[in-house]
Amino acid sequence: MLVHAGLLALACLTSCAGPSQSLSPEERAEIGKYLAVRRALLAEYEEPLDGQLLADKALIGMFEGLDAHSEYFPAYAVGNDLDGTWQSAGLELVVVNDAPHVLYPIRSETADGQERSDAMDAGVQVGDRIIAVNGYTFADPAHMAARSLASASLERGLRLDLRSPDDMERQIGFKPERPKNQHVRWVRVLDRSKRLGYIYLAAFNETAATEFRAALKSLPQLGIEHFILDLRGNPGGDLQAFGVIADCFLQGGLLVSQEFARTGQQIESRANLSSISQSTKLVLLVDAETASAAELLAATLRERRGVPIVGQKTYGKGVFQVVRTFADGSSFRITAGSMTPPSGLSFNKRGIAPDRQVYVDESLAALLRRSLRRSEPPQHLQHAAEQFLLRHGRDERIGPDPERDETLRVGLDLLRDLCAEE
Repeated sequence: MLVHAGLLALACLTSCAGPSQSLSPEERAEIGKYLAVRRALLAEYEEPLDGQLLADKALIGMFEGLDAHSEYFPAYAVGNDLDGTWQSAGLELVVVNDAPHVLYPIRSETADGQERSDAMDAGVQVGDRIIAVNGYTFADPAHMAARSLASASLERGLRLDLRSPDDMERQIGFKPERPKNQHVRWVRVLDRSKRLGYIYLAAFNETAATEFRAALKSLPQLGIEHFILDLRGNPGGDLQAFGVIADCFLQGGLLVSQEFARTGQQIESRANLSSISQSTKLVLLVDAETASAAELLAATLRERRGVPIVGQKTYGKGVFQVVRTFADGSSFRITAGSMTPPSGLSFNKRGIAPDRQVYVDESLAALLRRSLRRSEPPQHLQHAAEQFLLRHGRDERIGPDPERDETLRVGLDLLRDLCAEE
């Protein structure tokens, strides 16, 4: 598998290479071997095979035996886990009795701040079972139904075959517009009298930095002066997004040091001007799945600004990857070096210990992460969605809830104490 994968990688690189990127005779010979094997499998194997799936499996195999963070991602990579957020389709799904159901259409906003949802406008309802997507059922081994959900857009559109809770079947078509907030969620007031609030940051990808800045600008309008930044379940992501977000809190100085393993090249990133008043009190929440750029942000803010950390010890990923993307949407990432916060102390394979440890059962911690990572529902559908979960044996609240979340409660008490010290 590793050999075939290597050959396929060269074939892919050939198709994506520019005119100046020529292949050596050895590389051409290897690609020829790969093509011969692929053609034989497609033409002669006892059962029909999908050429694209063969290619994806070969490339996935190329990364076997490497570190846990180097990986190949097929175009619209999907698996069997349908429970969660499908941003492209504008839907939050939940698996009930081994079948995907609509938990709710994801909330978006119009320019004047009104709630909207393309799926909701088309008639998608809480509890609808999804039978097929664009004609594909979820029994398809190529995962075409899930791929269709992942690749939905205004241009492609989406056609859903649905069965309502009262067993009425219908077909709905709509063109989903990607919801505005993909990574910054649940900007909320927690204590109005003390002007305390909350922000959940799900990842450092794509539009996270722009969304985070917009969330900060909204805090005064919500009456929030001090807040909790929740990084639980945040796997990290783009270091550029990390830099922009960290820059919001710090007035100059070092943010992160990177070192490339092969060349020894070192890069330092520094802050510019803080957009948040230095008098603003802040508490960070972390857990065992807070990783990479999220750990880096926690370490940097604690070292540079004395921000306290509440929760559980973090994952411990102090390495960074370079990413390459092909024209079909597939991509791969390769671990290229290490990164450290301003102190120079590595948290790789060690994690970051919180200032206030909160012991939470892992099953409960996973439930809380799933609740927080869900996109925001239209307000009038949140209760119905929670009732749907409860009817199917899942006592799960959607969004932050200090009464049921011990880590959040401890963080909120600490934030109150910090404000009382002024």
